[in-house]
Amino acid sequence: MDAPSLTAHLALPRSRPAGLFTPVNYPPTSPPVIYPGGQGPGGRQPILPPTCNLATVQACHAQLRSELAACEDAVRNSGVCKVPTSVGCQDAIQACYSRFLQYSALCPAYAPCPPGESCCGDVGCTGSDPNNCGSCGVVCPPSAPECCQGTCTNTASDALNCGGCQQVCAAGEACCSGECTSITSDPSNCGQCDNVCPAPNSCCWNGVCYADAPASLNPGGSTGYVPNCNGSTSNYVLYNGCDDIEDLTVEMTVTGTLTALVTESPATCASKCACVYTGATPTQDGGFSLQLNAYPQPGQTDPNGVPIDWLQYILLIANNRASAQVQYWSPGGTVPVTSLGGLFGPLRSSNTFDSGSVLTIALTTIPVTANQGVVTSAKFTVTDVGGSPFGTVMYSTVVPLPQGAQYAMSAFEVVLVGPDCCSDSNFLAGGGATLTYSAAGPLCVQQGPGGAACGESRLVTAETSNASYGAISPCCGQLLTQGIST
Repeated sequence: MDAPSLTAHLALPRSRPAGLFTPVNYPPTSPPVIYPGGQGPGGRQPILPPTCNLATVQACHAQLRSELAACEDAVRNSGVCKVPTSVGCQDAIQACYSRFLQYSALCPAYAPCPPGESCCGDVGCTGSDPNNCGSCGVVCPPSAPECCQGTCTNTASDALNCGGCQQVCAAGEACCSGECTSITSDPSNCGQCDNVCPAPNSCCWNGVCYADAPASLNPGGSTGYVPNCNGSTSNYVLYNGCDDIEDLTVEMTVTGTLTALVTESPATCASKCACVYTGATPTQDGGFSLQLNAYPQPGQTDPNGVPIDWLQYILLIANNRASAQVQYWSPGGTVPVTSLGGLFGPLRSSNTFDSGSVLTIALTTIPVTANQGVVTSAKFTVTDVGGSPFGTVMYSTVVPLPQGAQYAMSAFEVVLVGPDCCSDSNFLAGGGATLTYSAAGPLCVQQGPGGAACGESRLVTAETSNASYGAISPCCGQLLTQGIST
């Protein structure tokens, strides 16, 4: 590398510029100043690029010092310095030194290699130079064009050098097109880079594409299913990719006072059933029920070999009491094969729950094999805010499920409907609640009605209400939420 010529561009002043004369010591004896980033005076970029070769830098400055001496000799031997102490002579020598400083800044900056790396001539360091990666002369291939810490890599896909050397992606992330992304949840890179989840399965959970969480469900049958009276008999079906759902808890927290004024009789909706299995008549005091309606894994039967295709876990509010019910149904049955549970907890009202009240259904599961488990008990809890003169009260009961009445579930849905006997609860406008779903494994919105994924039968409850179900968020997870409005 040759230094730029100083004398070729020297223009000596013919007169002393006013106020610019400053005596200097020359020639300089200290090492040349290396400007930060190799920039010269006024931010000018150097003509020569930085180099890790100190000898090249020293040679450039040595050449300029030689030219400085030649410049000074030329000045002293010129007519300007007939009187060496004259202002004109001193200004001319000062001009030589000023140009020396300017041209020194145009020498290559010294950029030493990090410890443990070697400098390959003037080209670069073995830790970062793709033409000398790891050792001088080692050229990185097109598939791994960058050199990071002496190793050829592709910063577009290397999670340890993503988008640049030593930019490390977090645990669970991959490097996709030079950016760290979560391949467990990114629908554009689901499971691996560039694996795009196509609609309608455009939700990514644990690296698998699932169905989107649909828009809200409204009264009147906008679910796409045949409505039963007001249409709230159907909610979104949740599942765990057809594995057993274990330790499921559903909690409904009242966010706006729920008041069910009237519970209609079966005559209101001609397609409804009669209360053939209890001999009772529909409740008329405005009660309601929170139903967890589940689908067992295909092929399960009761001890007598009767197929079981529907599991109901019901928290019923009626007659100023809370009641827990567990009912198992066979295909086409008009009465449950199994019915367990009973009354618990006196309540101040059958038709009103204030904001902050909570209703909970929690199922306990015992694992049988990997990803398989049967429900062994159901716990029902009611927290009634303002439920007595003493304020909030809480009641709970556990319904143990005996051998022969323990089943594994593959999917479920939760509905807020009439209390019993095919009844229809009509809530006052402005009421609301939040459903929270949690389980030991992930829960995902199943696309389409029950039976679309896991072979379960599509059944709906006979009770209804005017409740509307909001979208479930997120589409998959161990903790999901959903709004209810009336």
